[in-house]
Amino acid sequence: MSLAMASPASSSSSKTNYSYKGFLALLTAFLLTLVIIYISYRSLTSSSKTFYFGDILLSISPYTWALMGIASAFGFSVIGAAM
Repeated sequence: MSLAMASPASSSSSKTNYSYKGFLALLTAFLLTLVIIYISYRSLTSSSKTFYFGDILLSISPYTWALMGIASAFGFSVIGAAM
């Protein structure tokens, strides 16, 4: 009787792990698709200015880059501590 109760609990935790991995894969695929669509649209439209990814990087403020780096460091620190 105790074996029957132990097996559903272990299978539910593995399903949760798979759904988390599936969610991350779906989110990554969705974001990658959006980036590809945006770059394709900008490249194929007849706008006078061509699409340069460097212009986007240069137009972002250095303070924004610094804040994104600090936020990433905190985020990776929390994720690392949780594991």
